[in-house]
Amino acid sequence: MKSLKRGLLILGVAVVLLAVLFAFRWWQISAQREAMSAPPPPAAVEQVRAEPRSWPASLSAIGELRAVNGVRVANEIAGVVEELAFESGQRVEAGDMLLRLDAETDEAALETRQAEARLARQQFERFSDLVDQSAVSRA
Repeated sequence: MKSLKRGLLILGVAVVLLAVLFAFRWWQISAQREAMSAPPPPAAVEQVRAEPRSWPASLSAIGELRAVNGVRVANEIAGVVEELAFESGQRVEAGDMLLRLDAETDEAALETRQAEARLARQQFERFSDLVDQSAVSRA
């Protein structure tokens, strides 16, 4: 019997607590509704009489300038830049040399290919003479 009374008491306290929370939340929502439906406050307006003034022809200021037209230079092949052929801000035309890359490795590769071409030409001429003499097979 005691446990039944205790259970009913706890149930009653829980119902009262839930009713108080529900009523508080209902009051909050209705206050928000009233605040949202109120008209906005009027805009503040100021007035000033316009008067003519003289302005200086120049203005001293500290700042930074940025070019309207510019270009970003990026090389499409790998290499070390050996020389820049222009100054910052200088105007250049299409076809002007902008920079020179270190070309030692490319020049060495060109010389190697030219030597290989000379050797191939010499071998071709030698074998052509030998084919004419039937000293080697045509294959």
